[in-house]
Amino acid sequence: MRRTPLLIILVLVAATFAAFWQVGSCGFVTYDDPSYVQYNPMVNQGLRSAALLWAFSATHGANWHPLTSLSHMLDCSLFDLNPVPMHWENLLLHVLNAVLVFVVWRRLSARLAPAEETDDRRVDAIWPSAFVAGLFALHPTHVESVAWISERKDVLSTALWLLTILAYARWVERPTRGRYALVLVGATLGLMAKPMLATLPCTLLLLDFWPLRRWPTRSWGALFREKIPLFSLVAVLCVVTLLVQRALGATDYGEKFPFTMRLGNAFVSYARYLGKTFWPETLSPFYPHPGWWPWAVVLSAFAAVAAVSWLAWRERERRPWFVFGWCWYLGTLVPVIGITQVGAQSMADRYTYVSLLGIFTIVAWGGVEIATRWPRLRIALAALATLVLVACGIRTAYQVPVWRNGIGLVEHMKASIGEHEIVYREMGMAFLLAGRPEADVAAAYRRGHEVKPDYAYFLNELGMQAMRAKRPDEAKAKLERVIQLLPHDPAAYANFGNFFMSIGQYDEAERQLRKALAIRPGLGGVHRLMADVHMKAGRLEKARDSLLEAVRCDRWDFGAWNQLGVIESKLGNHAAAEKAVARANWINPRERAIEFNLKYLRQQKASTSAAPASR
Repeated sequence: MRRTPLLIILVLVAATFAAFWQVGSCGFVTYDDPSYVQYNPMVNQGLRSAALLWAFSATHGANWHPLTSLSHMLDCSLFDLNPVPMHWENLLLHVLNAVLVFVVWRRLSARLAPAEETDDRRVDAIWPSAFVAGLFALHPTHVESVAWISERKDVLSTALWLLTILAYARWVERPTRGRYALVLVGATLGLMAKPMLATLPCTLLLLDFWPLRRWPTRSWGALFREKIPLFSLVAVLCVVTLLVQRALGATDYGEKFPFTMRLGNAFVSYARYLGKTFWPETLSPFYPHPGWWPWAVVLSAFAAVAAVSWLAWRERERRPWFVFGWCWYLGTLVPVIGITQVGAQSMADRYTYVSLLGIFTIVAWGGVEIATRWPRLRIALAALATLVLVACGIRTAYQVPVWRNGIGLVEHMKASIGEHEIVYREMGMAFLLAGRPEADVAAAYRRGHEVKPDYAYFLNELGMQAMRAKRPDEAKAKLERVIQLLPHDPAAYANFGNFFMSIGQYDEAERQLRKALAIRPGLGGVHRLMADVHMKAGRLEKARDSLLEAVRCDRWDFGAWNQLGVIESKLGNHAAAEKAVARANWINPRERAIEFNLKYLRQQKASTSAAPASR
C-alpha cells in the first residue's frame, strides 16, 4: 500500500510523456511566439542586465509577467533560439503540475478519512486524486497550454499555484508566520508568472470549505480576514494588468462589445467549455466571438449554469465536493470569461488549464460515491476510468502535431472554424514569417478581404503593400477606408501619416501623426515616425524633440535611442550622441548598425582628443 502513490506517480509521468511526446518536433507558431521570444531582442539574447531590468519594468504581450519573461530568457541563454528545448521545458512543467495535482488532492482529501478508519478505506482517497491528476495530465484541451511556447506562463504559473496550495495546507496544519510567508511568496511568484492567479485567494477559501472543512468551525469573516494580504496583493496586480492592457489597446475589443453582449458570451462559454471537456472533438487555437449570440442560446446556457449552481448549493452538506468543484470551475474562469474583453476570441482552450480541475473533482468524487453505494460496480468504474484516460491520451497525441508550425496551425484553424477573417489574417502572418513570397501573403489578405470586405486589417495591409509597390492612389484609397472604419484607432492615422511621408508630403504626414497622438499620446512608435518626417523635411531640432519623446514613452526602444544619437551627432552634440547610441547598444548589443555607430562615435571622440590644440 505504501508504494501505491509512487507507482501512480510513475505511471502518470510515463503516460503524460507518451501523450505529448511529439512536442519535440514542434517549432514556433505565429501566435505570440514572434513577440514573446522569436523576434524579441529583450528575450532572444538571453539573460543580461538590460533584459533583467526590462523584465521587471516593462510589459510583455500586454501583460506584466516578469517571471515568465525570465524563463524564456534563460532558455535562450542555455539553448539559443532553439524551440525544441523550450517545448520540452513546457512539457516538464506540465508533468510536474500533474504530479502536484495528485499530491495536493491526495494530501487534502486524506484529511477526510477519520483516524479510526481502516487502512483500506484510507487508501480509497488515493484513487479519485489519481483520476483527477490523470485527467489533468492527458486531457486534449490542455495541449494548447503545453505545445505552445508562449503559454509558458500557463504551465509555470500553475506550478506556483499548486505549490502555494501545498504551503497553505502546511500553514493550516500549524499556523506560523514563516509558513504564511511561504504562502505569500508562492502567490507573488505565481502572479509574476501570469495574472490568472487573481482567483488564488478565492480558491483557498473554497479549500477551507472542502476538503479542509475549516468552516463552520471558523466563520467566513475570520477565514477572509486571514487572507487579506493575499487579496491586497491580487488587487494591486489586477489594477496594474488592467491599466497596462488599456494603455496598449489590448482591451479595445471590449469597447466593440457592450456589457450585455459580453455577459451573454460568458454564460455561453461556460456551457461550451463543458462541452469541450466531455467531447473534445473540434479544438481550435481560436474561437471567434460572434457578437450577439441568439437569445435562445444565451438563455439555455444561463439556465444550465443556474440549474447546476442551484443543485450544487442544495447538495452542499451531503456532497461538498460538488459545490467545491463547481465553484472552482466558475470562479477560476472569471478573469478570462470575457466580462473584460481582451482580444477577438470568445473563449480559448488554454483558459481551462486550471479551471477544469473543478469538473474533474466532481467526476472523480462522484465516482467514489457510486462505488461506495454499489460496491459491485467498482471494477466497472475502474475500467471506465481507465478507458477515459486512454481515450484522452490518444486524442491528445493527435492534437499535439497541430502546433508543429505556424502554417499547419492556421490550416487546422481553417478546418475548425471555416472561412473566417482571422484565419486569413493569421495565414498572411504565417506566410510572412515562413519567408513565403509577398504575393502569397497578399493573396491571403485579398481572400480575407473578400470574406469580410470591411475588416480594416486587410485594407491596411493591402494599402501598405500598395505603398511599397509605388501604387499611391490604391494605397491612399485603402488607408482612407481604414480611417473611416476605425476613426478612433491611432494606428490608422499613423499608417496614413507614413503613407504621406513616403510620397514626400511631410506637412500632411505630420498632421495625420498628430491625430494619432491626440488619441493616444504615449505611443513611442508614432513619435519615432514623427521624427522621421522631421528628418526628411530637414527639421533636425524637431526630430530630436520627437525622439526624446519616443524614448520617454518607451525607454527600451533601442531604434529610437540609436536614431537620437544620429541626430545629436548631426547637431554637433557628440557627448549626447555617444550616450544615446551607447544606451541603444546596451539594450540590443547584437544590432550591427548600432554597434557600427557607437564605434564610429568613439573613434571620432578619440581622434578629436588626440588632435593638437589650435593656437
